[in-house]
Amino acid sequence: MKKRRKYTTGEERIAEAVPPKILKPVEPLTERQFECLAFIYEYFMTHKYYPTQKEIAEALKIKSNVAVVFTDPLQRKGHLYVEPGRHRNIRLTAQALELLEEKGVIKKPLQMRLLNGGT
Repeated sequence: MKKRRKYTTGEERIAEAVPPKILKPVEPLTERQFECLAFIYEYFMTHKYYPTQKEIAEALKIKSNVAVVFTDPLQRKGHLYVEPGRHRNIRLTAQALELLEEKGVIKKPLQMRLLNGGT
């Protein structure tokens, strides 16, 4: 006796193929990670462009010349966006700007508009 094949809809097949995302709570930033985020913001407001990894490392007094130890966790937590293949490729995300505003680092609406690419 043959088994009858169960017919499924396209949505059911997609749901079976794609495992559900397991949501993990985002860990809060460490003091040094927040210091790094604040430095990137201040650097941008002063120079009108973002710092390099080396400039971040120098500002945070890291012995290596790459600030990956801070930028990678910030990227995973959604505070930084790194554009591959570009010099000065670090960008603050909207989430980072909200956090900086919440903590009192960003004080003026004009600064928020500048960071978001507005005039």
